[in-house]
Amino acid sequence: MQQIVSRFEVQTPPSLAYPKRFDWVRQNSAGLGRRSSEALPFAFKSRIIPVNRKNAMKPLRKMILSTALLLTCAAPLALAHAHPKQLNPQADVSVAAPKEIRIAFSESLEPALSSIKLFDAKNKLVTDKSAVDKANPKVMALPLPALAGGQYRVEWVAVAEDGHRTSGHYRFTVK
Repeated sequence: MQQIVSRFEVQTPPSLAYPKRFDWVRQNSAGLGRRSSEALPFAFKSRIIPVNRKNAMKPLRKMILSTALLLTCAAPLALAHAHPKQLNPQADVSVAAPKEIRIAFSESLEPALSSIKLFDAKNKLVTDKSAVDKANPKVMALPLPALAGGQYRVEWVAVAEDGHRTSGHYRFTVK
């Protein structure tokens, strides 16, 4: 059984032409298909094409798998940065004049590229002679001169052994 749609086009109803495992998708003139329950196989301005349900999800599966693969591969890269684990003196506290600043990091540091600097309340550099501990390369220390009372800012730069650079700052107050 065939039905004439226009004088140049003849279409067969879906029940006679294809098995039930196919859905009908309305395809517009730009070639973009859209699954529609209202799609009639006898539409005048759009072309109806059969789509196998099994193959219709392949692009979505590929996109999900590639995104999962990308996230799995990128996760170790974010863990390679050296982040501070312990600060001495801690951030935003009032303490007696400390003898040194010690920062413990999550990764081993590159001694030539890592540093700590101490600035006073007027942004004047107090000292910057920091060193990475030879016994524990995850710890960096800055020996301090006698500090007067006031607020101080610590700026640190940590370069992990694999070359990833992180930096930060915090403040503390000397009583």
